[in-house]
Amino acid sequence: MKILPLLLFLAGCAVTPQQIMEQGTRYDARLKLPPAKAAECVARNAWNLNSDFSHTMLPLGEDGSMEVVLRVGSIVLTIVRLRPIDDGTTATSWWRYTPREEWPGKVVEGC
Repeated sequence: MKILPLLLFLAGCAVTPQQIMEQGTRYDARLKLPPAKAAECVARNAWNLNSDFSHTMLPLGEDGSMEVVLRVGSIVLTIVRLRPIDDGTTATSWWRYTPREEWPGKVVEGC
């Protein structure tokens, strides 16, 4: 009987990245690094915040844009889109849950 609440909880965790971008908490930042380097920086910063974070980095197109998906286990928590601009990169992150106040800034710090 104890397995049912666990199964119901896990079923509620099946949220797609698109749903996170539509419903999550959004943050924007300007970064100095180009998108590929900024993606590496974001992944490293996230791991430094919490070593339970794992990540996937994906190219988004011909212009050098990147996406970093941050997870804990199989649960997607954050999506960061990095797009080139003349003097660096714009970063837009969506957080599945309202993050700790400092996390959105810390994830892109120094990037």
